[in-house]
Amino acid sequence: MRNSEDTLIECTSNNFEINLKEINNALKSILVEENDIQRKNLSYLQNYAKIIHQWKNKIENNIHLLDEEIIYQLERRNYLRKATVTLKQVSRINEECIWYRSTKLDGDYHDEVEKELEKEKVLIEEVNSQLKLGLEQLQEFLEKMKAAKLNLELIWSNKIENYNVECDNINLNQLSKNTLLKYGATRIFNTDITRKEWERNIENNMNYIKELLCQSYDTHVIINDHILAANQRKLREQAQIIDIILMKKKHNTENNIRKLENELQEVINKQCKIKNTIENINNEIKFLENSLKLTETRLSNRLQKPLQEQFFDEIQNGLLQEDEIIKNQKFFLENKILNLEEILKHIFSQRIKIENELQLKLNSFWIDGNQCPKIRIHYPSATSLSGY
Repeated sequence: MRNSEDTLIECTSNNFEINLKEINNALKSILVEENDIQRKNLSYLQNYAKIIHQWKNKIENNIHLLDEEIIYQLERRNYLRKATVTLKQVSRINEECIWYRSTKLDGDYHDEVEKELEKEKVLIEEVNSQLKLGLEQLQEFLEKMKAAKLNLELIWSNKIENYNVECDNINLNQLSKNTLLKYGATRIFNTDITRKEWERNIENNMNYIKELLCQSYDTHVIINDHILAANQRKLREQAQIIDIILMKKKHNTENNIRKLENELQEVINKQCKIKNTIENINNEIKFLENSLKLTETRLSNRLQKPLQEQFFDEIQNGLLQEDEIIKNQKFFLENKILNLEEILKHIFSQRIKIENELQLKLNSFWIDGNQCPKIRIHYPSATSLSGY
């Protein structure tokens, strides 16, 4: 009996040693397998965190680029608005010049200056429509960029949260105090998106931002060169053309005024000479009238002689001849006066015509040489027309 018990104990001890070895071997294999799985998953987590970090940095860079571009485009919008306000000043200058020239007394405003002013008016309307269209398109583009930035910030926020979660997972180990058995932790994500689709979605957003930035860079050329710079250059060139033509018009009008003044002076001199001549003739007629009175008085006195003493002699003949000569001279001088008075009327009408024309030219000179330059001296500079 004793031997049987010893044999049983020996067998049981051998079995226990075998089982213990098996258990230890199993534990070792489980531990190795678990360590391998943990290292593998940790490597996955680290690689995934690096990818998230890279995407996060790219998104941050794009947000920064969008911020800079939005600020730049807001400046361009302010330039367009300032250019629009400055263009209104140009329009008022143009309208005032046209209005002043339409008040000319001679109505002589359908000239080269008027044509250039009308061209400037059409150019102002064209520039205004371009600025308005540019503002509308830029505003729409800014809304797109702001929406894209908002969407990108949301993606960046998700990436930050995702990165922080994965960093927390990487920093966890078996000795961490915040590890717990959590109910429902093994649930699968309620989404059909795969890893490739996730990356493709981010790449599509990045490509959209890249396209948006390229379009924005293209608008720099359109706004700066084709709208602001080109339009201010056109307006300044047209303004210079008008200023040059106004200057020529002023000089021409000034020369015409000088000629008219000379002509008027000549007419006045002629008028004075004719008046002096008429006055001299009138004095001569008065002298002849006195002579005629004298002759006819002598003849009348001779008729008072007694009838026996009256006879036709040389004295009577001489007095009669003198009377006839004086009357002929008087008639001749009176005809001269009539002719001179007709000439004087013609000269007077000529003088009125010249004075009226001179008045019109002076009015034109005052408008083209004084009022319009005073108005156009306030024409905005090229910098102001560009909105700066």
